[in-house]
Amino acid sequence: MSTVDAHALLQRNRELFILNHIAETLNRTTDIQVALDETLAAVVELMGLQTGWIFLLDDAGKLRTAAYHDLPPGLQLPGQLPLWEGGCNCHRLFNSGELRTAVNIVQCSRLADATGDRRGLEFHASAPLRSEDRMLGILNVASPGSGTFTPDTLLLLSAVGAQLGTAIERARLSQQAVVLAAAEERNRLAREIHDTLAQGLTAITLHLEAAQAFAEPKPELAQRKIAQALALARTNLEEARRSVLNLRAAPLEGRTLPEALKLLAQQFTAETGIVVTTTIDTRSRLSSARENGLYRIVQEALANVRKHAAAGEVRIQLQQTAAELRLVIEDDGAGFEPEQVMPTAASGFGIRGMSERAHLMGGQLTIHSAPGTGTRVTVTLKTE
Repeated sequence: MSTVDAHALLQRNRELFILNHIAETLNRTTDIQVALDETLAAVVELMGLQTGWIFLLDDAGKLRTAAYHDLPPGLQLPGQLPLWEGGCNCHRLFNSGELRTAVNIVQCSRLADATGDRRGLEFHASAPLRSEDRMLGILNVASPGSGTFTPDTLLLLSAVGAQLGTAIERARLSQQAVVLAAAEERNRLAREIHDTLAQGLTAITLHLEAAQAFAEPKPELAQRKIAQALALARTNLEEARRSVLNLRAAPLEGRTLPEALKLLAQQFTAETGIVVTTTIDTRSRLSSARENGLYRIVQEALANVRKHAAAGEVRIQLQQTAAELRLVIEDDGAGFEPEQVMPTAASGFGIRGMSERAHLMGGQLTIHSAPGTGTRVTVTLKTE
């Protein structure tokens, strides 16, 4: 092997080592600030440079100093001198699009304006930070003299910029996922509160209103309604305690979905006098998430029947085939115009909550109803 070949091999090995080291650094964290600080320090030290700093676009689309390493005294720290305010040569290149695909050697206007010790610095290399076609910021590194940056060094900086840009985008997506998960958890808790406390309080209110109406003409019936309201209050208090303890409801309580639906139907009939028939044909046990979700949809549909339908009969059908799982809750009550029912603070999360539950299970909920014709709620899921 010739001396030239040996030198080229050593150069490639050095570049691979640097890129691998930076990749490992970036893979250790999804925290953007930690990623920027550690990567910048690694780039400066491993490439034998003197200093570096990073600009990132903020939410307003302006470049802001996001990280720096071993700055010369003449620059000091961002925020302490007006040198870091406003634009500069690399900002101009970034905003004009000239810095989009290649590393540029830039005569630094901030260094030119510095009055303190610049450690001989005059130029820096500016590498674009991007993720696919999206520009995210600038990686600047500097050492005395523009000759420090050979073509191989510039190519390596370009690769580092691509690595860092991808990591920044990944970290941002991770943060967005956390925010979305928190929002989903809030929605889940809202559904659970509606499915448990709100429904229970509605039923208690109906029983107490009935007791008030029958207090004089039928005191025995009034007492029965009061007893039913008391039983519901105790049940809902226990449900609330469970929810507070583990932040999730356990509606099936160890039962299979068919068992839980039959018990729910029996309790509903005992409380309302409305006949509920269940027809269940399932080939296998469903996942816990699906069983809980389907149970809650039936629970909400029955709560709507109790409040609005004036029905005499409700039919619950659950059928599982090789291709799909279908749940139908149908009543012979008053019916309504689905298009005219919008979820509000007064009406609660009823229809919207059922639809969201079906969507979270990867399915679809449809409602067919019209005044005087009853209501049919259908949930269709693909078989797992």
